[in-house]
Amino acid sequence: MLRVAGLLALIWSVAVGIDYALTNLRIETWVDRFDPARMQAIDALPIWLMAVWALATALGLAGSVLLLMRSRWASLAFAIVLGGLLAMSLYRITLPDPERLSVSPWDVAIRVIAAGLFVWSVTQRKAGKLR
Repeated sequence: MLRVAGLLALIWSVAVGIDYALTNLRIETWVDRFDPARMQAIDALPIWLMAVWALATALGLAGSVLLLMRSRWASLAFAIVLGGLLAMSLYRITLPDPERLSVSPWDVAIRVIAAGLFVWSVTQRKAGKLR
């Protein structure tokens, strides 16, 4: 079961990484699906938040690999990812423009899956399945 979950987490993390890369590289066929307001909001992000986004994306991938390796460090990687997602959410809440608060199904999925991976990895670590 651990291998299956790790493989699914890896596939998910690669998809999130592809989204991050294609969005930030401004690949037209990818960003054309966004409305202009969303791209303006991304362009207006402060550099520290872009770094948090990059770190959370990278650590999500690292956490998935660590999970496949049965490493106890997977839960720490997923915890940092959750911290990054929290920072991004708090930033969005402080924005004066209510339009920027719109949440896409992708945003919700990322947060729910990241939380699930964290909780599951902690559970597996406490059960002694991660070393």
